[in-house]
Amino acid sequence: KKREGTETTETISEPQAKRLWAIATKHFTEQGISSGDVIKVTKEIFSKYGFKDAVSITRDKYETIIKEIENCLLPKK
Repeated sequence: KKREGTETTETISEPQAKRLWAIATKHFTEQGISSGDVIKVTKEIFSKYGFKDAVSITRDKYETIIKEIENCLLPKK
């Protein structure tokens, strides 16, 4: 039985973390950036929400972060 309020602190599953990275990789490489930059840009988005890496993302922020990634347009080089 879960205690009240534990829902928000539960982190995403490994498959969800992999899905998030797959979305980010596809979205950013389509914009023409290298895989190294994909990691950098994606981690900058995580840190905006206070997360260090994908596996530390909480379930309540998962969809928000995916939307942010999908809406992130990088300046053309």
